[in-house]
Amino acid sequence: MANAQPDTPSPSKRARMSHHADDEIAFFDLDKTPVHPPQMSAAAGSSTRSASSFPTALASRPAFSAQPSSETSHSDAAPRSRSTSPTKRFHKTESLLGLAVPIQFIKKQTLVAAVPDDVRPLLEALSAVEAGEALLPAVLRSHPDFQNDPRIRRHTWSDDTQPASAAAAEYAAALHNHEQLRRIVGKSIASANKHRSEAGWNNLVHTPFLEHATLHMPHLEVEPITSAQIMPAFRPLLISGEQVPLPSSETSAAGSSVSGRSGLATPIRRGAAMTTWVHKMVDYALVLRPSDALQALIDRFLEGEPWEKQSINQTRYEPLRAQPAPVFIETRTTSGTQDSANVQLGIWVAAWHKRIRTVASQAGTEERLLTLPVVQVIGGVWSVLYVVDDGTHIRVLDDDCRIGNTNNILGIYQLQASIAALGRWVQDTFTPWVTDLLTRAVENRA
Repeated sequence: MANAQPDTPSPSKRARMSHHADDEIAFFDLDKTPVHPPQMSAAAGSSTRSASSFPTALASRPAFSAQPSSETSHSDAAPRSRSTSPTKRFHKTESLLGLAVPIQFIKKQTLVAAVPDDVRPLLEALSAVEAGEALLPAVLRSHPDFQNDPRIRRHTWSDDTQPASAAAAEYAAALHNHEQLRRIVGKSIASANKHRSEAGWNNLVHTPFLEHATLHMPHLEVEPITSAQIMPAFRPLLISGEQVPLPSSETSAAGSSVSGRSGLATPIRRGAAMTTWVHKMVDYALVLRPSDALQALIDRFLEGEPWEKQSINQTRYEPLRAQPAPVFIETRTTSGTQDSANVQLGIWVAAWHKRIRTVASQAGTEERLLTLPVVQVIGGVWSVLYVVDDGTHIRVLDDDCRIGNTNNILGIYQLQASIAALGRWVQDTFTPWVTDLLTRAVENRA
């Protein structure tokens, strides 16, 4: 989101503001070198000071002294070395290469030979969806919404060989689903035309769609996680050994104004706003709803963890604390930047890897972690990328696979089929993998 640009205060307002508020803003202006505030005399601090005393006050400052001391001139002449703060480093996707375990976003023409075997069935399923195979229910072939659309081909229709007794029920279910999807398409188009914010898209389009698409997947829950933060124990490290900085509590209101000590509105500091920009996390997680047996296993594992690591994920956000999250979704509007989306997603998956590596180490395994699908959404268009563990670094592979969109009726059927494919991957691949990992970790503690 763009940071609000505060109006420049008038000279009269500046005169009324305490020097503390001004110092705070200057200190966090990353484009300016901080300066020490001038020593104010009692007369200078008086509200009744005459205008004629102002030049005298200026002349008394060191910067205006006619005969600076040798000490002052030596310090002013010496060049200052300004180190780049960790926060300022994370503007671009390539900044992620500065992590101790670097993250590389890599474009590929095709991913068939690039991805590990553990994700190939999902890749094939999503490729079939992207090609438009068997997406539309045959019982709705005569529906007006599907007439005269050149994008709908013969292979787009599903097999219509159904028993006559099931035809009526199937038609009713298909029609109900279609009406829900058509309503979401309407909201998506309106959101694009009205230039809604990311929060508007999330509330009116993405959340209703995800809830509908996972309605018949009892093993999955949709969790909005924009407020979830990375636990300190799992914050990624920079090559220097420093932790990637996280926002402080006072940066949560970035983009608005706060009350200064003088009681006047004071603009949010630029450094604080930048930190929030970097560390606004991803928007959604598709969370596994564990079986009773798996939940008991997770609880046993967490009981043996120290307090600072008591979450099965990389965050202490309660909906994710004791339920694994195998799919993350990052959304942005068309006015957002690809770099900001990549940085947010990259930091988040780096923290997930750091957390799951600690589980794997307790399981006594050095094998690479499971390949993770992640989703990026730009406006109404959804794409999938694959996070591959290469040991010394993490690759995020992207072949521009569009898994659907909410802007037209065919696109939203594609998207519904893609979420179904992700749901099957969670059930068939992720759940057995995480169950085995936790079982070995718990057994090794005994």
